[in-house]
Amino acid sequence: MRILIFMIVILISNSAFSAATNSARMKVTSIESRESGQHDIYFDGVVPDQGCSLSDRAILDESLTGGKSMFSVLLAAFMSEKGLVIRVNGCLSAPKIIKVQVYQ
Repeated sequence: MRILIFMIVILISNSAFSAATNSARMKVTSIESRESGQHDIYFDGVVPDQGCSLSDRAILDESLTGGKSMFSVLLAAFMSEKGLVIRVNGCLSAPKIIKVQVYQ
């Protein structure tokens, strides 16, 4: 019985509920922008899995609170080749960026 409960808890925590997840430190390799205000951001590292249809990038939506500021930070990190960590939560066809942190 304990094993069954343990397995259920593992399955629920890993797949049923996507939670905000941090990436490892990585660099932006490419930015693809659209007139919709959504930007596909590609990295030299692994974007945390959120069960989205695309997993090779993360998406930043400028219409979200802080979206324009986060996009400015991503552009600055890209231009200066600084490392960063992103936090993602949920999907916009790819994991949705909700936080950006730049490192020296």
